[in-house]
Amino acid sequence: MAAAVVTLSTHATVSAAESGNAQVSAGQGQAAAAAPAPAVVTPGQQLMVDQLISALNAGGGQALDQWIGANVILSPTNSVGNWRDWFGRIARTAAPLTLDRVDPPTASRELRVWVKTKNGAMRRFGLFADPEGSDRVASFVIAVWPTAWPGPMIRAEADDETLAMLVRTRVEFGAGLDEFSGVAVLADRGRVVGQATAGLADRQNGVTNQPDTRFHIASMGKMFTAVAIARLIEDGKLRFDSRLIDVLPDYPDRAAAEAITIAHLLSHTSGISLPYVEPTSPKDADPERVSDSLAGIAATPLAFTPGSRASYSNEGYTVLGAVIEAVTGESYYDVIQREVFDRAGMADTAFDRPGPLAADTAQGYRYGADDALGVMPRESNAPFLLDRGGPSGGAYSTTADMTRFLNAFRDGRLVSPAMAEALLTAEPNGQNRYGKGFSIIPVGERKMVGHSGGGPNSGINTDAMIVWETGWSYAVFGNYDAPAAQAVAGAFLAAAVAQPAS
Repeated sequence: MAAAVVTLSTHATVSAAESGNAQVSAGQGQAAAAAPAPAVVTPGQQLMVDQLISALNAGGGQALDQWIGANVILSPTNSVGNWRDWFGRIARTAAPLTLDRVDPPTASRELRVWVKTKNGAMRRFGLFADPEGSDRVASFVIAVWPTAWPGPMIRAEADDETLAMLVRTRVEFGAGLDEFSGVAVLADRGRVVGQATAGLADRQNGVTNQPDTRFHIASMGKMFTAVAIARLIEDGKLRFDSRLIDVLPDYPDRAAAEAITIAHLLSHTSGISLPYVEPTSPKDADPERVSDSLAGIAATPLAFTPGSRASYSNEGYTVLGAVIEAVTGESYYDVIQREVFDRAGMADTAFDRPGPLAADTAQGYRYGADDALGVMPRESNAPFLLDRGGPSGGAYSTTADMTRFLNAFRDGRLVSPAMAEALLTAEPNGQNRYGKGFSIIPVGERKMVGHSGGGPNSGINTDAMIVWETGWSYAVFGNYDAPAAQAVAGAFLAAAVAQPAS
C-alpha cells in the first residue's frame, strides 16, 4: 500500500502532548521510551554535527558515507541506505547550510540541529543520540517544523466562547504563516464547540477548505483495522494470541507465521518492518483484496524476533487486512464499510479509488520528494497517491466523521467496553504510548485516545484524539506535510483534557 501512510521510523511522528509546540518521538517509539539524557551537548556531539554539516555542504556522496561510517549506529530500519537517502536529499536541495545551533538533548535523546538553508530559511532536523552514551547517533527525524504557537494555552475549565476563540486563533496563526491548510474541530461528546477552516482544497480552481471537506487520513485507518479485528475476536472467530499460521496457513514465510500473533501485528511488535520507499509507479494500484500484497511483505526477513521490541509497521497492518479477508471470506473494504463506517455513522468516509479526486475532497500539497527541508514551493501530491489505501491507512474522511468514530468507539457502539480496554492496553515491548491500533497519551489522571496520520513530503497530516474519561475531543485535518496539522492540534489537547464531563 504505497501511499497509504507515511509515518516513518526515520521521520517525524508528532504528538500533541507538548501543548502548543510539536513534540517529536521516534516513529518506532524507541527514543521516546529512553531515560532522560544529560542536558548538554557534548564536545563530541558538537564535532559530529559540525562534520555532518561539512559533509552535506560538500555535496553528500563519499563525504556523507564517511560520516555515516564514523558516527552512525545502523539497524535494519535505519540502514545506511536510509541515512544516505534522506541526508543526500538535504545536500542536493538545501545546501549550503549554515549551522545556527544544536539544542541540548531532549528526554528522548534528540539533538535538534538548527540550520539556515541556501535560501535563508531556518530549518531543523533531529539526531537521536546513542542510548549507550557514546557520541554516535542511532536514528534521525527530518521534517519542516511549523512555528511554535505563541498564544495562550487553556488549562482550566472554560466556556464555549473561549474555547471557540482558541480554535479560531490557532488556525489563523498557522494559516497566516502558510504553515496550515485544513479544518479543525473541538467537540464535547460530538457537540461542536469550536471549528475553523483555512487554506485551499484545490489551488488550481481556487476551492477553499470547508467544514465538510474530505481529507486523506493516512495512518488513522489503523484504528479501523483494529476495530474490525476486535469484532472478530468478540465473535469468537479469532484471538489476540492466534498465530498468523493458524489463519493464513499459506503465508510465504512459514517460520515468521508460526511466531507472529494477532497481538504482535496490532502492537507493531511482529518484526515485520520494511523501510519506506517513495512510490514511483502504480504497480499496486487499486487491488480488490489486500491479501494480494502478502508475497512482497513476506519476502523481506523479519527485522527482529516477534514480541522482542517494536517498530512501526504499515506492512503488519496490511497482513491484518489479509487476516480479516481470510476469516470473513469478504474483501477488507466491505468489512470496514459494514463493521466500522456504517456502525459509526461515517457517511462521508471511504477508500477512494485512484484517479481524479471527488469535488468535496482536498488535494494535498507537499514539498517535493527531494525537498527534505522545504526550500522550494509546495506541489500537488497527486503523483504520490498511487493506490486505494487499505489496512494501514489511506481512507478519505471529514473531521465530523472522525469525531463520530471516536465517540462511537468510546461509547461501546463499535466494540464492547471490555474489548475497547483491551485495545488500549499496551503489549510487552510495544510502541511507546500505543496500545493495539490506538495511540494513548496520558495527561494527569486522564488519557487521550486516537491516532495521527501522514508524514513529511506527503501533503497529508491529520490528528484526532478523545479524552476517554469525558468525551471531549479534537480533530485536525490538513493537506500540508506533517507535522502541520499535529502542531495545530497541540494547542487543543490541554484544553480538551481540562474540561469537565458534562
